[in-house]
Amino acid sequence: MSDQALSSIIAAAALCVGTVVGAVIKYILNLREIRKNKEAIQQKDTTIIGLQKQIREILDLKVEQAPRKISYQLQILDDEISKIQESGHKAEVSILGINATGPLHQGRELLVNLLVKEGRLRVLLLDPRKPVFEERCNREDDTVGRIAAELYASLYILMDITLKAGIFGGNIEIRLHEKYPDRSLLMLNHRDKDGVILANPYPSSNGSRGMDGQMYPLIKQGRTTDGYNVNVQYYENLWDEADPIKLRIPQKRHRITDWPF
Repeated sequence: MSDQALSSIIAAAALCVGTVVGAVIKYILNLREIRKNKEAIQQKDTTIIGLQKQIREILDLKVEQAPRKISYQLQILDDEISKIQESGHKAEVSILGINATGPLHQGRELLVNLLVKEGRLRVLLLDPRKPVFEERCNREDDTVGRIAAELYASLYILMDITLKAGIFGGNIEIRLHEKYPDRSLLMLNHRDKDGVILANPYPSSNGSRGMDGQMYPLIKQGRTTDGYNVNVQYYENLWDEADPIKLRIPQKRHRITDWPF
C-alpha cells in the first residue's frame, strides 16, 4: 500500500471519528439542554403551585372575612342548633340588624324548624319611626327607600315564619331600638358557656351598606371572652331599652298594587 493510500485511509478514519465524536458531543449537549429545560419546567410548575396555594389561602381568608356571607353564617348556626337539639336542650336565636333581611329571608326554614322544636327567636331591628332610621338611610345614600322596604319585607317574613311555626310562633319576640347601628349580630344560646356569636361590624364610610363589612366567623365564650361578653352586653342593653311590637298578621295575602315601573 502506498503512502498516499495510507494517508487517505487515515484521513477518512479521522473524519469518521470526528463525526462520531461530534455526534456524541452534540448528544451530550442536547441531554444537558433537555435536563436544564426539564428542571426549569419543574421549577416553573413549583412556582405556579406556590402561587396557586397562595391564591387559595387568600380566597379562603376572603371567604372567612367576606362581606356578610349570610349562607356561611347560617350554616354555622344550623350546625350548632342541631348539636343543642340533639343534646335534648332548646335553642334560642337572637338577631340584631338594621332590618335583618338577609338572615330572615335565607334562614326562613332554619328559623321555622327552630320554633317547631320549641326554640325561641328574638329579633331586634332599627325603629323606622325614629330619626336614627332616616340618619342611617342618608349614611347609606339610600334615595329610593330601599332600607325601609327591606324592613317592611322582614316584618312580613316574620309573619310568614310565625304562621309556618304554628302554635310555636308565640316564641317569637320582636323589638325596635333607636341606637345608631354599628354592627349586626347572630347569637345562639349566648348565655350558655358554649354559646355562639357571629358578629359583623359595619363599615364607617359613607355610602357603605352594613353588609359590606367583614364578619367575625365564630366567637365562643371562653375563647375570646372579652369580645363575646361585649357583644352580649350590647345586645341585652339594646333589648331592654327597645319597644316590643306585635305583628298584625293579615287575613289574606298582601298584594302590591303600585309597582315601580
